[in-house]
Amino acid sequence: MKRALKNWKLKLGSIVIAVSLFGYVQYSHNVSRTVNVRVEPLELPEDLLLADRVPSFMAVTFFGSRDAINLEPSEFRIVLMKSRPRTGDNDYRAELTPDLPENITATYPERLKVYLDRADLRQLPVLPELDLTLQGDLELGYVSADPPAIRSRGPYQILADMDRLKT
Repeated sequence: MKRALKNWKLKLGSIVIAVSLFGYVQYSHNVSRTVNVRVEPLELPEDLLLADRVPSFMAVTFFGSRDAINLEPSEFRIVLMKSRPRTGDNDYRAELTPDLPENITATYPERLKVYLDRADLRQLPVLPELDLTLQGDLELGYVSADPPAIRSRGPYQILADMDRLKT
């Protein structure tokens, strides 16, 4: 026992140095790579529409060994999942597909807020917007819009505020 405790400070120091060198070597082989991955379009029920933008791409950071990190970002997609979408704020779960290769991990936002509104259909008149400042000997002529009205489908909150469409 006395022999094992002899020079214990040196022995402990050498173990600490060995472990730190091992960690450094292991960490120096691991790299990270951040890429933009396409977000798949949402599948919504017929009566709901997006009332806000959903990002087309999300930043994904891949971690792994230098040899295995050469991934093609176009192979990956982010799918937004929710069991029962409803009007208002919805919390969608983001899922990276396909599965990652062995010894590769990825970090990305796991949740995404999406605002949905019920779909509305309205017939709105088209009104030409004119610049009435004419120069020289020009006169204002006949103005018409063809078609005189357009049927618009969109989120209820947006269409409810509209009473006409301007050119």
